[in-house]
Amino acid sequence: MLRKIRLPINVIEFLLEYPESGMGYQVVDIILSNGQILKDRQVINSTYLILLENEYFTTHEIKAVDIHEKQV
Repeated sequence: MLRKIRLPINVIEFLLEYPESGMGYQVVDIILSNGQILKDRQVINSTYLILLENEYFTTHEIKAVDIHEKQV
């Protein structure tokens, strides 16, 4: 089963300003409040972060996101 958490409203508003990476999703880097950076993560409809099987954190631990730059 797909596990996901809703992003904070300020992050959702930020992502709505950027185009999708693919149909219905964006690829982003997530910055957590503890300084950890989660690279190449999928966000569905600028709202829901898809979690990996072993990840457990809350919306409140998400500090910011960066749009992931494609490597050419």
